[in-house]
Amino acid sequence: MHLAPELLDFAFRMKGAQRLCLVTDANRALDMPPGRYRFGSDDDGSFFESDGKVGFVPGQGLASSVVGLDHMVRHMKKSTSATLPDAVRMASLTPAERTGIAKTCGSLEKGKQADVLVLNRRLDVQRTFISGVEVSRD
Repeated sequence: MHLAPELLDFAFRMKGAQRLCLVTDANRALDMPPGRYRFGSDDDGSFFESDGKVGFVPGQGLASSVVGLDHMVRHMKKSTSATLPDAVRMASLTPAERTGIAKTCGSLEKGKQADVLVLNRRLDVQRTFISGVEVSRD
């Protein structure tokens, strides 16, 4: 939501899926309805507003994202020339490689962490596994 689709596609065409990472700086407003939320501590964190897509500090501008990586994968697939495998790589293996943790996570291989999202055809999250164990959606 921070960047125009044309800029995202330009970045993808220039960098490619092996060098472009999808990341979220989301906070406690992640996937929550529009409203007022806090950064940091519940007791003394600063407030920001969310419109359901981005967080902003009134009168000061953009504060953070409030959508998860699943949204970003859908957005890259829909709004750029990236293929689905490209978009998934940019949200998984590429960030793991760029941060030096690809030996333990970022792809499905024997001995790796096994954090997995199962998506439907619309790329909505259906099931979540952390370290190979399914997590309830309640």
